Amino acid sequence: MHPYLITFVVNAAILIFEITGSRLVAPHFGTSTEVWSSLIAVVVGGLSLGYYIGGIYADKGEVRKKLVLILTISGLLGLLIGSFDTIVLSLVSGIVSNASISIAFGGLVAIFILFFPVSLLLGSVYPFLAKLSITDIKRGGKDIGTLSAYGAVGSIVGALLAGLYLLPQFGSHNVMLGTGTILLLLAFASFRQAKVAVFLVVVATISIHSLPTIYANPDTILDIDTAHNRIIVAEHKDEVSNTLMRYISTDPFGTQCAMFVKDNTLLIDQLVFPYTRKIKETVLALSGDAKQLLFVGGCNYSLPQAMLISMPNANAHVVEIDKGMTAISQMFFGLTPLDRMKISHLDGRIFFNTNRNEYDVIILDAFGSASFIPFHLVTLEMFESVLESLAPNGIVIANIIGGLEEKNSEFVGSVFLTLEKIFNNVEVYKASNSDSLGIQNLMFVMSVNSNTLPLGDVTEIVRLLSRNSSSIVLTDDHAPVERLTRSQRKLKN
Repeated sequence: MHPYLITFVVNAAILIFEITGSRLVAPHFGTSTEVWSSLIAVVVGGLSLGYYIGGIYADKGEVRKKLVLILTISGLLGLLIGSFDTIVLSLVSGIVSNASISIAFGGLVAIFILFFPVSLLLGSVYPFLAKLSITDIKRGGKDIGTLSAYGAVGSIVGALLAGLYLLPQFGSHNVMLGTGTILLLLAFASFRQAKVAVFLVVVATISIHSLPTIYANPDTILDIDTAHNRIIVAEHKDEVSNTLMRYISTDPFGTQCAMFVKDNTLLIDQLVFPYTRKIKETVLALSGDAKQLLFVGGCNYSLPQAMLISMPNANAHVVEIDKGMTAISQMFFGLTPLDRMKISHLDGRIFFNTNRNEYDVIILDAFGSASFIPFHLVTLEMFESVLESLAPNGIVIANIIGGLEEKNSEFVGSVFLTLEKIFNNVEVYKASNSDSLGIQNLMFVMSVNSNTLPLGDVTEIVRLLSRNSSSIVLTDDHAPVERLTRSQRKLKN
């Protein structure tokens, strides 16, 4: 097989492994830039060392034989990652949650175990292919340049293929197993050992079909990749209400949204979380006659559905970035088409940048994970665009997770400091009746008109916290949300 074709496939595989790896890691360590930085660093580090070691061994002869061996082991590693990643990630996340180890470091260790060996091997392929490509030293530069070009195009194809088609269509484990299988085929096609290749493809196919039954959590109803998330739908009995709860999780830090189930019936009008009940109570108390409601962040659509039941004269517009989340809500959470509910599948910031309508109530509840909000949704510029979409006597409600103690208050203080620059009235309420000052849901309520909101029970505490040197005004240029929320991110048990 021609070296150009091999380098194309290998580079495509590297990008597919890397992008798919982010989805495998997400339920255990999240999707923060810390995780992405670790993943990129591990893959590039493995490739760099592979280039160096591969060059040494390529100069020692038997190039084709060694190349086939490297591709074979790489394919087998792909199969192992796709089959046993859950075990490795669970073990490492368990150690992290039970020891004083940062989540960022734990994620780096897990990613290193899974992806460094295969990256090293795939990196070592290049020097062997370079040896095979150069037939005349006088045109060696052109041969190496062409080889590199084919590899770069393979990387582009792999990245687009993984993100736009493979992951949404087949899921992360199947993509990992399939990529490993392709590398095995590539190895044995190069060596013309068709019988061995067919055998390994059969083994890989059996692995693909048996994986869901081997590693399925008994509480899990659905584990699927969408264009934006890896989404897990599961059920367990709520300890407080002793009622079965169906929920969505996209990371290891908590549950994004949930709904009670009784006698196989979804209790759409009964909100599970204290913060959603608090939002509903606040809207009914302050703007019970509101006609136009805007929700940024739909998740399972439990809050918009409950609000429309309580406000029969209102209309809701829900902005949810993930079409897959909406489809899952229709399948598992009773979401049905309503004339009174409009759904836009857009990023919240893009929506506000293009919106020309006004809303009586705007509810901001969009999270990149269970613990932090995407940075571009909490900046000064974002809230300026929110203000432009607010009716003159309207209110904005934002669900913010943070602490009321100085050690966990950097994000809360920064959000308050930012909001004060835009709104005349900012009040902060606890979402539950607990006396805790620890990490919790806090409800920020804003309006343009002064003295129109009831005094928030923790407004003055948050105001004092915002005056600390660690609190900053969040802008598009500088909004280090992940650093500000690092202390409040804990792995769920």
